[in-house]
Amino acid sequence: MHAVRSTCARASRRASSTELAEAFICDHGGEPAFRGYRGFPASICPSVNEGGRARDPGLRTVLREGDIVGLDVGVRKDGYYGDAAVTLPVGEVSAEAAKLLRVTREALELGIARAVAGNRVGDISHAIQEHAEHSGYSVVKRARRPRHRPRDARGAAGSELRSTGRAVRGSWPAR
Repeated sequence: MHAVRSTCARASRRASSTELAEAFICDHGGEPAFRGYRGFPASICPSVNEGGRARDPGLRTVLREGDIVGLDVGVRKDGYYGDAAVTLPVGEVSAEAAKLLRVTREALELGIARAVAGNRVGDISHAIQEHAEHSGYSVVKRARRPRHRPRDARGAAGSELRSTGRAVRGSWPAR
């Protein structure tokens, strides 16, 4: 993800993020989990600006200064599947786009802070929705297969979170 992130950090005449991601995954002993899944042709699932879904899964779209690129990357390695997503600015973005990126990052961090044993999935949703709405945004509430039924994201809905006794370690890149 860091290699793809650095590519998108600057405007590109012709992005080749899927090839870069696939090479990085394979060079580190993994396999691209998305390629071939239900016929999906690429190693990453990108969206540009308000695209929402990948119209060009190879991300050969010409990226321009000010675009926002969403990337979802899946990896299969040593019997495990991993999935990570990131939304990145291409070069300098507008003040509104920068605010959107900041608020969504803050909402993610608030949601992660609520992901503790004893809380429910709705507590996570509630933290995210409250922050988004307080900042002037809304939350998309439609999913293909809802895993829980939030009660207007007021918390106390959905499955209770339990500890597995395992610590999860990760690194958040510097902003």
